[in-house]
Amino acid sequence: MEQPTIKNTLNIDMEIPQTRIAKFWEGLKQGKLFATKCTKCGETYFPPTADCPRCYSSNMNWIELTGDAELITWTIVHVSPKSFSQHSPYIIAIAKLKEGPNVMAWFTGIKPEDIKAGMKLKLVPKYIPEKEKLSYEFIQSCNINFRDGVCRL
Repeated sequence: MEQPTIKNTLNIDMEIPQTRIAKFWEGLKQGKLFATKCTKCGETYFPPTADCPRCYSSNMNWIELTGDAELITWTIVHVSPKSFSQHSPYIIAIAKLKEGPNVMAWFTGIKPEDIKAGMKLKLVPKYIPEKEKLSYEFIQSCNINFRDGVCRL
């Protein structure tokens, strides 16, 4: 016998105070990436945290990131959540930043068959005009000729 189901839609709008990490959002607006580094234990966090989750210190310094990263792993999302359905398929990557932390973000501007573990990436700020949102994403690192978000060898 089939179980009865109930379909509900849940929309959540929250305002989360971000005064202690405001520099992160201001940096994204200016095309820069900032992380926090604990002065007590030395751990670096991206996205930044106001307090260190490792040693519980509130003594955090801001550091500007280069965005240089190395790809650890990735997945291609073919069946996406409803809010991302217009983007299917898309690539999510985890890469290790030169400054230490691992970061998960979208990986854009590359064909799935060209992705290789260990490849050099660049984490870059991103503005999403249709939603008026700030974010960040990985792109392929290119030292030869980088223009319009495309690596041209």
